[in-house]
Amino acid sequence: MTLGNPTRLTCPHCGKVKHIMSIASGNTFGATLWSDTKHDYPMLKSPSSVQRCPHCGHYYFYEDANPVDCDPDDLSKKHSLTDWDAEWPGDAGSATISEVKDRRRQWERWKDANANGFGVLSFDEMDAAFSELFSLADTNRQQTLLFMWLFAFNDTYGGRQDGPASECPPSILERRKLVVDELCRRFEGSNLLVSELHREIGDFEECIRIAGKPSPEVAPGLAKIISEQIIAHAKAEDTNVFELVFSQL
Repeated sequence: MTLGNPTRLTCPHCGKVKHIMSIASGNTFGATLWSDTKHDYPMLKSPSSVQRCPHCGHYYFYEDANPVDCDPDDLSKKHSLTDWDAEWPGDAGSATISEVKDRRRQWERWKDANANGFGVLSFDEMDAAFSELFSLADTNRQQTLLFMWLFAFNDTYGGRQDGPASECPPSILERRKLVVDELCRRFEGSNLLVSELHREIGDFEECIRIAGKPSPEVAPGLAKIISEQIIAHAKAEDTNVFELVFSQL
């Protein structure tokens, strides 16, 4: 994975700027495909489709923030006269106090860009973003929010977390039921997805019933491999997401 230039995002709410990282090139080596349809590509990171403004706290869609590639040298130039690792720039040489302070601010902005990563939201942030954006979004963006919320839930409570999951608040479980019901409604006929969603909420009989049906969005041979794994986890009464295995191919 090769990092690209930082990307400048302008908040559509307050007009202030933040920088996130970008990828110049990458690959799909080491990809993990999950039962809830999430794909993890460790060498092909991408910016979160929904971002949080660090200034005003509002959420917005990435494409609404006028993303612009920036030259990292414009953000931070590690001049030999300045020790950026110190708490404050060291020997400024011939630089004026104003120039030193400006360089310091530029370097801090670039460090913030690295700290921000790709703008990926925590579960609590994703839940807040869902509340703020869903009713205002069009159909396609609502679909994005539904999947992002589900993936974030499963990252935190549904099997992708590190170690045992913390206790999930009842209000979050209620929202998950609403998210699952809406996805099932929108993707009626996509039987692999619908069966997996039923499994995740503990409706194992319905999961097994639906998983055996044809799923036109997936090639028959591949659908059989996936459905067998979903059914096996349903029979074990397992609600956690799991990594799909394709060793049969």
